[in-house]
Amino acid sequence: MPLLLFYVAAFSQGTVIHGIVVDAATNKPMANASVFINGTSRGTVTNSEGIFQLVPSPASSYEIIVSYVGYKTVQFIARPEDLAGRVRFEMTVQEAEAKNVVVEPDVKDGWEKWGRTFLETFIGKSELAAKCKLKNPEVLRFKYNSKTRILRVIATDALDIENSGLGYNIRYQLEQYEYRIRDGIVGYVGYQFYTPFETKKERKEKKYIAARLEAYSGSLMHFIRSAYSHKLLEEGFETRLLKKVERVDSSLMNGRYYKRVSKVDMLDKNILPDSAFIKTDSSGRYQFLVFEDYLDINYKKEKEKPAYVAAQYPVRKAYNPISQIWLVNRRPVQIDANGLFFDPMDMYTSGYWGWEKLAESVPSDYEPGD
Repeated sequence: MPLLLFYVAAFSQGTVIHGIVVDAATNKPMANASVFINGTSRGTVTNSEGIFQLVPSPASSYEIIVSYVGYKTVQFIARPEDLAGRVRFEMTVQEAEAKNVVVEPDVKDGWEKWGRTFLETFIGKSELAAKCKLKNPEVLRFKYNSKTRILRVIATDALDIENSGLGYNIRYQLEQYEYRIRDGIVGYVGYQFYTPFETKKERKEKKYIAARLEAYSGSLMHFIRSAYSHKLLEEGFETRLLKKVERVDSSLMNGRYYKRVSKVDMLDKNILPDSAFIKTDSSGRYQFLVFEDYLDINYKKEKEKPAYVAAQYPVRKAYNPISQIWLVNRRPVQIDANGLFFDPMDMYTSGYWGWEKLAESVPSDYEPGD
């Protein structure tokens, strides 16, 4: 496991993180290691002596990511007060797959067979997704188990994605991807770093600004920020409690009874007050989402995208987008003013947010008008 050490030293500038990255085995500095704050446009690389300086955006917590080809990615969540000194990251070499573990072979011609499936479940199938390009598909390795119908994808280097719809280059460090085809469930874990396009054309810049605002409005990030500031209704979000209850249906066929168990949605029509699911810790500094069952979230200030309606409900018109969230591990999830939440694997989404993928994402240091 990567080791992180802190040196008590004067923090000359409260808004700058100072640090060094070294090889854990040799103690030698590592030049050109990537250091960035996950989900933001704040990042840098180490110099020839392994030293870096990083200017973060205002937040109550930072998820710092350090990556280097051939080494285990370092993920470190810290609060600003934890970084009042020089940070030292010790990186360890990525271990080869254990000899006593049965390893699935790579799929031959994996990109040709599974590339489209990966792009649609990772980047998406929206209008914005059509404007995204994966520039280095050669770093992907595909593994498919025909018995379980599970597709796994491994990346040997960070994915380089160009989103010409929003004007971002995205460097995505894919740590895990799994698609359970039989259940239609996709799960992936990774870290992303955004670099805005550089353009001197005012018309194109305005186009990017408008597209980013549209992508942000009604998004999960927008919801989390609104929840943190207790402005959900003001920002256009109506939140209701949703329960999924089992229903057993019986039918008689050929003299035998057959039972079928299904899930039925039971939606409470009352809009929940913020206090019903947003809690503050004893210090008054940190806020958490705490609730049972599901939250059903209706965003009233826009309509569903045509591609979503066409794919999900081709015979009806566009309505306000509705999404659901639930706490899969039944424990509180900390939320931040910038729209992040921790641990991200503790909260799942479905509905409209489940359809929106990487193509619709903006950096967590994004502000409307950027």
